[in-house]
Amino acid sequence: MMKQIPYGLTDFGRIQKENYYYVDKTMFIEKIEMQPSYLFLIRPDASGNINEVEESFRMHCCGKLSDFVYRYEHLLGKNIWKVLDEKTKEEPGAFLSAINTYTTRKGDIKIYLLIDEYDNFTNTILSTYGMDLYRKAIHGEGYIRRFFNVIKAATTGMGSAVNRLFITGVSPVTMDDVTSGFNIGTNITNDPWFNDLVGFSEKELREMLAYYKEQGVLPMSIDDTVAMMKPNYDNYCFGENKLTDCMFNSDMVLYCMKSLILHGAKPKEIVDEAREQLIRYSKDECVAEARQKGKLKLTTVVWRSWELVLMEEVS
Repeated sequence: MMKQIPYGLTDFGRIQKENYYYVDKTMFIEKIEMQPSYLFLIRPDASGNINEVEESFRMHCCGKLSDFVYRYEHLLGKNIWKVLDEKTKEEPGAFLSAINTYTTRKGDIKIYLLIDEYDNFTNTILSTYGMDLYRKAIHGEGYIRRFFNVIKAATTGMGSAVNRLFITGVSPVTMDDVTSGFNIGTNITNDPWFNDLVGFSEKELREMLAYYKEQGVLPMSIDDTVAMMKPNYDNYCFGENKLTDCMFNSDMVLYCMKSLILHGAKPKEIVDEAREQLIRYSKDECVAEARQKGKLKLTTVVWRSWELVLMEEVS
């Protein structure tokens, strides 16, 4: 049976079990383990009122922490529930702090904390409500800043619960704003060792195209397909000495592959909504303000088939 295209699918279990095409990146696990313990990685990503955003943040974090306790109760021990009263379980910082205190005292448990899209909520606030409400969430006693302060506390001190930490996001802006409260991480975003961590290399793309060509569903030759995709999807580079090793945007590649296989032609809108998202980010008020304060350095990003979009990155 031909492997399906996992466009829009982020469930790793389904990708593995339900016969979806999978590009293996596990070779990076060893490289990550050789890095410092607390890592931060940025990669580009292809409403309601503000109280609803904060409530969504609270419910999401508390839900994930509850899932963690239930899943690992056999390792944590049933006494974990004694430190988690109903009030504690309703506030992310208090919930995480209670787990940290408990596991530190227990002494035989080390946690690997993974945070994907750490800036998802703040980007929503920025794009929808502007800088004033963003500052309230990030600065001072803002709820997102409080949460990152608790994470920092869980990574420091004798017997700290969080032994390793891996954070991913779309933009460095939020991390820059919470950095005085969270300044222990190592930013590997522009480390050439990890240039290929996210996205498809040309070799990986050609292997995928060869598979679907063998299945008889790719209407173009491999070379023609690569040539068609290159101007639109192959301009992601994250290290100065990797300028000849640009990565293809995996989401856009899968978007295009789905159309090629199902309809025998490339999609009408070749770059979906990513172009508009990048343009909005480059003009964002927060980015402009950070530039004026001297917090930004210029990073070259070339989009061959689009108009030039100036992208800048927090130092």
